[in-house]
Amino acid sequence: MKKFLRANSFFLGCFLLFVILGGGLLFQIEKPEAILFFSERRTPFFDVFFSFATKMGEELTYLTFIVIFLFIKIRHSLLIPLVGFLVAGISIVTKNFFAHDRPLVFLEKMGIDHQVNYVDGIELYTGPTSFPSGHTMSAFALYGLVAFLIAEKKISGVFLFVIALL
Repeated sequence: MKKFLRANSFFLGCFLLFVILGGGLLFQIEKPEAILFFSERRTPFFDVFFSFATKMGEELTYLTFIVIFLFIKIRHSLLIPLVGFLVAGISIVTKNFFAHDRPLVFLEKMGIDHQVNYVDGIELYTGPTSFPSGHTMSAFALYGLVAFLIAEKKISGVFLFVIALL
């Protein structure tokens, strides 16, 4: 265990800092204010950037890492789809358990959906499947696994953590 912690200290340190800061923000900011805050600060660049970034926890990214690890260590390439299926299952169970409305439904219920600047061309989903974010869970699981698999490259842990945050 000590070897694992030492080898992954950069990634785990970033994660711990994120949990502390993110948890603190969750207690300070109400959900509607957070949505409106980001809505008011949209830019064309970030609209495009985040439409791609949100896909970094999807199937194509998993396939890419599977192929890469086939050339590095075959055993590691087998862990990647295992993590993907595990995250998908956990996501389904937790989304059904928490049953939080998606932002559009949440804002409609509050009567403030007209205050949001929506991104053109992005399909907004409805239903009680907002929390936890499947894309976020998937990205953290995938990039966390990759960071752990290449633990000897410490700076890559920080880089992969930043990608997982997106």
